Amino acid sequence: MFKKSILTRCFILAVLVLVLIGISFVFHTENDSRFLLGQESPFISGDEKEVTITAGGTVKSGSKGVDEIHFEQEDKLMKEKEEEALKKKKEEEERLKEERLREEERLREEERLREEERLREEERLREEERLREEERLNKEADEKKKAEQAEQAEQAEKERKQREQEEKERIRKEENERLQQADIEIPKHHIIGSDEFTDEGETFHLDPHEFRLPEDGDAIVIPQHHKVGTGEYETSGEL
Repeated sequence: MFKKSILTRCFILAVLVLVLIGISFVFHTENDSRFLLGQESPFISGDEKEVTITAGGTVKSGSKGVDEIHFEQEDKLMKEKEEEALKKKKEEEERLKEERLREEERLREEERLREEERLREEERLREEERLREEERLNKEADEKKKAEQAEQAEQAEKERKQREQEEKERIRKEENERLQQADIEIPKHHIIGSDEFTDEGETFHLDPHEFRLPEDGDAIVIPQHHKVGTGEYETSGEL
């Protein structure tokens, strides 16, 4: 009975020790989670000089409490955050740079289009000016050609009239010469104011300005009548 009592007490004591160890383990696990989450560290008594935490950090304590805390895991997380921030910053800078480059490219394209439009407008104006100048020159050429044609026509008309006048003068001279080559004898003179004729008279030359010989030669037209036996003429009467 005595042995059983001792074994029972030892068993109870062992169970208590295990319970205390479990409680201590749970307490330290909670503290590790708090440190990993960035929470404040639990109170550590002044008697403890150094405590090792399973999270990988080291807590140094003095008589007045915690003086300095350094966590390798927190450093790693901070470093990752800084790298992430730098990465985001770099990506943002790249994005802004690309946007700036796109904006510059857009502005250059707009400038190029404006320049092309300006050149096209200048070309259109030059073409309009060339067409106006060409139209003016064509109009001047047409007017000059018409003036030359009118001048040529006028000159041709003058030459034609001159030729006609020369031809008439030539014919008149030829008739005058032909009339002067022979005397014309009028054996009978018309008695002015009657239908009778007289044989009296004389031979005379016909003035080509007053007489005209017909082509057939059958009759002589005498616009002025010669007075019988005189060198005078009478305008009255008929042939």
